[in-house]
Amino acid sequence: MITEKEYEAYCVRIEELLKVVTNANWDTNPLSDELNQISNLVADYEEATIPMERPSFTSLIELRMEEMGLSLKDFSSQVEISPNKLNNFLEGKTDITLRTAKNIGEKLNICPEIILQ
Repeated sequence: MITEKEYEAYCVRIEELLKVVTNANWDTNPLSDELNQISNLVADYEEATIPMERPSFTSLIELRMEEMGLSLKDFSSQVEISPNKLNNFLEGKTDITLRTAKNIGEKLNICPEIILQ
C-alpha cells in the first residue's frame, strides 16, 4: 500500500501523463505502462482509504433522468404519477409506494437491491 504522500504525487503524475497519453496513442506511447501502473496504485489506495457511500435511490433517479434527457414532467407521465408527487419524493418530502418504486426502477434500469435500501 502506498502512503498518502505517494498518493498525492501519483495523482499529479497521472494528470501530467494524461496530457500526453491518449486513446489514439495508447498502444504506441511508452508512457502508457507507467500511467496504467500508477493508476492502479491510486485506485487501490482510494478503495482502501476513501469510504464509498452507496448512492440513494433518489440520486440515481435524478442521474438516470438526466442521462436519458427526461424532464420531471415527461418521466412522471411514464411512471404514471403526478409531477408534483415525483418532485416531493425526490426532495425527500414524501415516500412512494413499493409498486411505484419498482416501476421507476424498471423504467430507469435501476437495480432492485438499490430500491429496497
